[in-house]
Amino acid sequence: MAAKFQPETSIGTCAKTCGIRCIKELDPRKIVVCFSLCLIECKFGPSEVVYNCTKDCANAIVHSNLEADPESVRHHVDKCYGSCQSKI
Repeated sequence: MAAKFQPETSIGTCAKTCGIRCIKELDPRKIVVCFSLCLIECKFGPSEVVYNCTKDCANAIVHSNLEADPESVRHHVDKCYGSCQSKI
């Protein structure tokens, strides 16, 4: 499947776009998941399969570990992305 997303060259543009997209989340862990996934989408342009796999993995971690702090959530999103990318 062809990449759905076109990678952005500027991290500043990505951060601004992701900040606007994710500000509506109230739970800090969900903000981190949203922002991390958005940055992956923006910077790397993964295929839809890899992106959805990463999103599902990250959301499962957040829902199963209610005590997770934002930094560990970000780390888990990175691990999910790496795992999903290596499966394809």
